[in-house]
Amino acid sequence: MLLAALAVAGIGLALQPTAPASAALPAVIPAAASPSPALFHCQVPCGIYGDQLRIQQILEDCDTIEKAMTQIAVEPQDALARQQFVRWVNTKEEHAQRIQDNIAQYWLAQRIKPLPAEFDEAQRVRYFAQLTHLHHITVHAMRSKQGIDPAAVKALREAVHALSSVYFSKEDLEHLKGHHDEHGK
Repeated sequence: MLLAALAVAGIGLALQPTAPASAALPAVIPAAASPSPALFHCQVPCGIYGDQLRIQQILEDCDTIEKAMTQIAVEPQDALARQQFVRWVNTKEEHAQRIQDNIAQYWLAQRIKPLPAEFDEAQRVRYFAQLTHLHHITVHAMRSKQGIDPAAVKALREAVHALSSVYFSKEDLEHLKGHHDEHGK
């Protein structure tokens, strides 16, 4: 993915073949000598993108994390309750990790494109807003993993909605809002 990002930025890398592997330093070569950035668009160039679905999945993960937090807050009284307690902790952490993986593998690696060589101020502002919101989502997912404070999930949802507001069109936002409102959050 680093090579893809560098190729998009117009920088190609080549390792010097005569140096030992431990001493190999990258040499900058012209972008024309590197593969086309179009080849690096997607991990598997399938042509299927489900941006709204990914947001809905993240919000569903938030709901699951929140539910797990409420269940974890109840002190287990017997062996069966302790076992269920462990399962809720594991579930909370799995869903928080799923969010972090979604952000890294889908949004950062495939959907949010680096600024083109020629860009205007609006593109720059939008790009950095998207990156900022993706970072916030990742951090709040981590905080949701670390404890059982519902404020972490609230901040996580807010960051997801903030990303949506700078990524999607008005029509797509209405569709997302309508879908998630049907499910109670």
